[in-house]
Amino acid sequence: MKLLNTVLATLTIASAGALFAQEHPTATKSDPSKTSTATTTASSEHPEHPMGDKGKSEAKGAKKFSIDELESAIKRDVASKEEAGGGYLQLKDKATKKTWLLKLDHVHRERLSQLDPHTYFACSDFKSKDGHLVDVDFFEKEKDEKLEMSDMTIHKIDGRARYGWKEKNGFWKRVPVAK
Repeated sequence: MKLLNTVLATLTIASAGALFAQEHPTATKSDPSKTSTATTTASSEHPEHPMGDKGKSEAKGAKKFSIDELESAIKRDVASKEEAGGGYLQLKDKATKKTWLLKLDHVHRERLSQLDPHTYFACSDFKSKDGHLVDVDFFEKEKDEKLEMSDMTIHKIDGRARYGWKEKNGFWKRVPVAK
């Protein structure tokens, strides 16, 4: 009986943690209606992506970028990498040691968000040369009033998430996926 109670307690705690972590950030609790910059309403396809508005333009001199500007920056960066990669975005997968050959399917405009005063997030779907759907999260940083790619990570392969997101003190942080 003690073993059963221990197992049940462990499962309850693990489930509760999973409820508070999300696949990607969503609207902040303080004001989910803000849509003036790179923040829009949630989508049923990717409800887990960053949509936070906290911390926006509180840094002195931080430029606000529109959804169009962020999407253009992502597409520009992808096109540049495709040109350098023989027609594909070549993305080294640290988890599998595989280099993915990717073609952009689309940038999720409903998932373009500002994570902090200088960092923007965008989710993009790619199709791999070998037939997989790869969700890549892009991070763009403001530099000299322009956006530059600072990081890109594989978030999902064929719908299976590798990490989630959790809001802490107004900023979104990556967290492990509950197993």
